[in-house]
Amino acid sequence: MEYMLVHNSTQIPIAGNGQGWTLIARYDGWCWSTALAARGAGAHAAVRVAQAVAVRVLAEQGVAVTSWSIVAPDTEALDC
Repeated sequence: MEYMLVHNSTQIPIAGNGQGWTLIARYDGWCWSTALAARGAGAHAAVRVAQAVAVRVLAEQGVAVTSWSIVAPDTEALDC
């Protein structure tokens, strides 16, 4: 299972995603995504705030987050 925390800025928008922070989960050909704005990580939220919100969302799904890695995914990886 791969989880990505993605910020879609107003300057460089990614088609198909709303502005702000989105949590994307991918596994074996399927995926789900959820916008984090309504959970407290809006478009102008700092990275640490978005990470905290993502940890809370994943914990609700029974997923424990132990660390973060910063990468620049290609835009194909962001299609869900």
